[in-house]
Amino acid sequence: MKIVLKADERQLTELVSNGITKETALLQVQQITEFEQHRDAAAWMVLTEEDAEELESITYGKSPLLLINRVVGTLSGFPENVVRLNGWPGFLAQHTLEASCKNDAIKETAGLVFQCFHKSVEWAPDLKGFITPRVISMIINEAYFALGENISTKEEIDIAMKLGTNYPYGPFEWAQKIGTKKIYRLLQALSSEDRRYTPAPLLEQEAIH
Repeated sequence: MKIVLKADERQLTELVSNGITKETALLQVQQITEFEQHRDAAAWMVLTEEDAEELESITYGKSPLLLINRVVGTLSGFPENVVRLNGWPGFLAQHTLEASCKNDAIKETAGLVFQCFHKSVEWAPDLKGFITPRVISMIINEAYFALGENISTKEEIDIAMKLGTNYPYGPFEWAQKIGTKKIYRLLQALSSEDRRYTPAPLLEQEAIH
């Protein structure tokens, strides 16, 4: 299966961390316009910075199956051949990836694309933040509230979370790995619909400065 991929070094490393099948032709494309040269591909994957303006330059109607890294935004306004997935740092390395689409007919093909990277897919509703990013973002947010109330230090909160829940990372380690700007942006988007997601002042401060 030929897959045309645009990804940064971190994303590529995570995506192939479980190995890829020999049948996969993996092409790194540097310029978005080069995608037009690969109409024979089974799928295009654009994993670079989510919601990047370059996505708008793709002629969606002429593309094959298109998979994009889009965590905060939904598929509203996108055609039915587009699949959005969670490409946040750390998540592409997982064996199961969260994704959503508007057309059930493309799920089988999308699943085969993920299988080429030894990944399975968990189909989630087309909602802002998927499921896991929402949960982790809220954990991180609560940790920042606790830090702001001088309950403990970042290091101690991280240790308590890992020992108490057996999580691989503490909330501040997660925030550093994912990026506070991404976390803050998601919480902002969610808080416009539900005040429970209001970003902690310290998180906002770190994300903006």
